[in-house]
Order: sequence, then structure tokens, then C-alpha cells
Amino acid sequence: MAARGALALRWLLESGLPPRLLEIGCAGGFFLDAAREAGIDVQGVEPSRDGSSFARDELGLPVLTGSFEDAGVSGPFDAVCAFHVLEHVPDVRGFLAQARALLVPGGILALEVPNIGSARARRDGDRWFNLVPEFHCWHFSPTTLRRFVEEAGFEVDRVDTALPRHYLRARRLLTPPGARALLADLRAWPAPRRTHGEAGDYLRLVAHAGGS
Repeated sequence: MAARGALALRWLLESGLPPRLLEIGCAGGFFLDAAREAGIDVQGVEPSRDGSSFARDELGLPVLTGSFEDAGVSGPFDAVCAFHVLEHVPDVRGFLAQARALLVPGGILALEVPNIGSARARRDGDRWFNLVPEFHCWHFSPTTLRRFVEEAGFEVDRVDTALPRHYLRARRLLTPPGARALLADLRAWPAPRRTHGEAGDYLRLVAHAGGS
């Protein structure tokens, strides 16, 4: 998880170094820990008591327990991040409006969600591993995610996708589950690249808060 947090931070920093950052749904705080190491003033909010307690007690991070909508987060922030959160949110428009209200003018919104337009999703249909309607309220394609974000008053800077192998550490590939994941990736997209404009299973978007 720490390695995944570092990769997510590297991707975010392609848009610059935000002085103050909020992560919504920060789990155990590994992304926030990497961001703090980079010199960013961080804040998190996490609905899981176990996750938020680990972030506070083990990593010493300022993390609130509760939903983003109800936790009383106060800004402003230069970046708001939510990785694999938006698909669980019943009111996507309300969530994005609240995130925008916490951002400074021109502040960055960074999202990652499952990509229902991925090569594997098209191939596997209702057997696609990210298709879990009992947990996910929404499934986004690059087009629909961009539409929601733009309707909330953001200007989209970049959209791409990552394949699951992007987040697998080298030693994990040597295990049977890692090898199976790699083979599934290669069947879905038989190319050496770990990121792609639209074929990957994880959809990533960076936008900035436009003018009022």
C-alpha cells in the first residue's frame, strides 16, 4: 500500500507541488504519509475507524473519522484527492461541489475510479472484477467522469488510465496471484505500457477549479 501511495503521489506531482492537500477516503494514510514526506501540509478524512485510527496512531497524520460530507472538513486546500472513492458516493454532484468549495482558486482535483470503458471490462462483461454493484453506486468511463467534473465547475487538465500491473511491485509479480494478475493484464491489453489513454482498468483524472 505504501508503494501505491508513492506512485499516486508521483502522478499528482506532475501538476506541481500543492502546499496543502486533502485526501478523501485516505484509508490507512499511506498516500498522505508520502505527501507529507514531500513537504506537503496534509489532512485526511476516512469513514473507517480502523483506517483512520491507524493513520493517526501509527503514522501521526491529521485524519478525521467520518464521511467527507459530514466530517466538518475546513479548507482551503490547494489539492483535493479521492482515490477509489467517487464510485461509492450516492450524490456525485454534491460531493464534487463540496470538494470545489474547499479548493483555492485554480486548486487541483485528483480522482481515480474503476474504468468501465477499459479493455478488460469490454472483454469480460459482467465478469469484470471491478463490477461490484453491491458496493459501487456508479461505474465511470472517461467520458462520463469528465462530464461530471466539468459540470461541477472544474476544467479538466488530463485523463488517462492505469492497468493493475502499474501498481504491482516486482516481487509481487513472482507470486502466483501476481503472475495471474499480470497475465490477465496482458490478455486485456498486450502491450508493455502500464498506463494508457483509455484501455486501463483504473481511470485517473486531474482538473483544476475554474473561475466562478
